[in-house]
Amino acid sequence: MKAVKRSNLKLSIIEILSKNNISDRNELTLALQRVEELWNAQLNSTEGNEVHNLADLICGYDKKYWNSFFE
Repeated sequence: MKAVKRSNLKLSIIEILSKNNISDRNELTLALQRVEELWNAQLNSTEGNEVHNLADLICGYDKKYWNSFFE
């Protein structure tokens, strides 16, 4: 994965979250990079909620459901 400057990454993630959709592989890569940054975020915190929302969008892009990763 190509690293993106932290400030540019946050701006891109805000855009992805506001449209509630990942539309291409580039956006998928950005979302995965942000999830990696926030991986240890506390549950129900602002960052934890961001991880959860991004994970939902990533699963939607891949047409999978959260539960399929835990079976």
